Order: sequence, then structure tokens, then C-alpha cells
Amino acid sequence: MVRLTLMNFFLHGLEESDIKRKDTVAGAEDEEDLRRYDVILTNPPFAGKVDKERIKKSLPVKSTKTQVLFLGYVIDALKPNGRAGIILPEGTLFGTNRDDKEIRRYLLEKCQLQAVISMPGGVFQPYSGVKTSVLIFKKKPVPKLDENEKVWFFNMQGDGSSLSKAKKFGPQYRNDIPKLIELWQKNRAIEKPYSWFTPLKEIIENNYILSANAYNPYIEGEEKEYRDPKEILKEIKENEKELKTYLEKITKIL
Repeated sequence: MVRLTLMNFFLHGLEESDIKRKDTVAGAEDEEDLRRYDVILTNPPFAGKVDKERIKKSLPVKSTKTQVLFLGYVIDALKPNGRAGIILPEGTLFGTNRDDKEIRRYLLEKCQLQAVISMPGGVFQPYSGVKTSVLIFKKKPVPKLDENEKVWFFNMQGDGSSLSKAKKFGPQYRNDIPKLIELWQKNRAIEKPYSWFTPLKEIIENNYILSANAYNPYIEGEEKEYRDPKEILKEIKENEKELKTYLEKITKIL
């Protein structure tokens, strides 16, 4: 992983970057754990597990799930007014177990959640097909749950790829990233069916769930195209005729 990271930075003209190899959420704590940052961008491992006895004592929420531990670490590692962007598996955003719910409550208390960008499953294929979301938040100078806040949601249906294991890119695939950037630059504008604001009060009352599907105001109002009933009836009759033929053949054999 260190070699891949070094190569990636080198290819982007960032060869002077300081890369450290360490376990961020487990093992002995050192002075690095006390550092605070203005900006953090991260994509932590989704399916990792950590033994309880190895979890760093400074982390706010104790869990065996690496994504919960990483989110807690990122929140605490920000300076006041520092900003972060983190990619998390969808399960962390709506999970009902204690640690998932507690880390969401901790996030909303310590930070102003500015955006939840829901991405479709398959974005990280061929490595993982899990559905993910991006959380963008800002550390509050004073921790407090403010029910007057609102969270901006963006529902991304495609990233310009096939979203399959045989990953392909091209203009034939839906790409909502340009629309995401456009609306974000317009001070998080609202545009159907892409984006909307949800009051923090509603999120708190809903067990701190942060999954976009839980608040999407456009789902019920979507227009759906249905097949012509005559076409469906014709298909049923043809299937019945074919089934009757097979039954007659089986009856003769018996």
C-alpha cells in the first residue's frame, strides 16, 4: 500500500509528500495521534475488523468495525473549523446497532454535516460492489446538536462507468458527477431529482440515520413506465400454451 501511494503521488507531482506506514486505529498510541489537521480526505477500509483489546483508547466510539473507528479518528483529528471528506459503506449510515448509531450521533454533535453524497453500488468495482456515500463535514468550535441545521443530500445514480466487475467507462454510461459539482458550486443548490435539504431535527428523530434513501423526497413522485396490459396478457397466454404442451408430453411419458 505504501508503494502504491508513493507511486500515485509521484505521478501527480507530489513526490515530496510525507508518507507514513502505521495503524491509525489500533495498537500503541504515539505523538502522531495528537496531531490536528485543517483538512482530511480519506477512504478507509470497509470490511476490516479490529480486536477490542487493540483499539486505541483515545477513539471516541469503541467498535470492532474499522469504518466506525476511522470516522471517530477523523472527527477528533480535525482542528476547530477543520473540514473532512470521508467515504463510508452505506451500512454505517443506517445501521441500528449501538456503535453505528453512536458514531453518527457523535458526528452530528461535534461537526456540521454539510453534505451526504449517495453513490451507487459498483463505483469501486472490480474491487468491491458495496454501496457507499461521501460525508463532507466541518468541525464545530463548540460541540452542540443544533436542530436548526440542514443537511444537503445528493443522489448520484452513475459515475460514468458500467458499475460492473468488467469496469468500463464511456459516454454511454450515466455520469452525475458534473451535476454534483455544478450544484455544489451553486452553494449546494436544490434540483430535482438530484438534491435536497433535510432538517437535522428530522435526522435526529430518525435514529441519526444518514442514508439518502431515508429522506429522498422524489422517490414517491417518480413517474414509472409500465408495459401495455394487452402485451402482458398476450405473453401470459403464450406461456400457458407452452406449459400445456409440456404437460401433455409429460403425461404421455408417465
